[in-house]
Amino acid sequence: MITGPLKTITMVMLILSPLAAAHHAIAPIEATICKIMQDPSHFKGKIVRVTGRIFWGMEDTDLYEDCTPQYRGGMVIQFPDDAPELKPGFHLVRDSAFEKFYYYLTAAPVKKFRLPPNVGSPWVPHRYCSMTVTITGRFYSVSEAEVLHGRGYGNAGESRFALVVKSVSNPVAQECPPPSGLNK
Repeated sequence: MITGPLKTITMVMLILSPLAAAHHAIAPIEATICKIMQDPSHFKGKIVRVTGRIFWGMEDTDLYEDCTPQYRGGMVIQFPDDAPELKPGFHLVRDSAFEKFYYYLTAAPVKKFRLPPNVGSPWVPHRYCSMTVTITGRFYSVSEAEVLHGRGYGNAGESRFALVVKSVSNPVAQECPPPSGLNK
């Protein structure tokens, strides 16, 4: 039986060791989107921290990086509550950086003056046309064959890659310029 100071030290180590292991297990891997695209199986299921640009699609929102002039690497971004089937193992951090990011994502389109007949829409699709952000989250991937059968991510399972957002930092956005040719 252990007694005295040795018992105290042993108890402290037993209490703290799971906390140290848990902290080590969730430390994000710093990576670029291009590096992840080169070897997605290496990052699959891991917590990563990546910086990229936001693409506002009609049905999905993607984080992307131009890897070469001919190739843009990207992944669908999803929030934990919107992707419960993925079971990321964390909750979304809703701090001031997230609130700013979410505002940029969802800001109401700016309605402009009425256009002449048959000249298009008076709406700018998004208030912000460009945003960069750093996202920490769990990366998921499926094979090309799975995507062909609709078992990917995003709308209709059409994306091979997804990033479930745990936290965001440094969101920076630029407003869209007004459409040209408007009646004033």
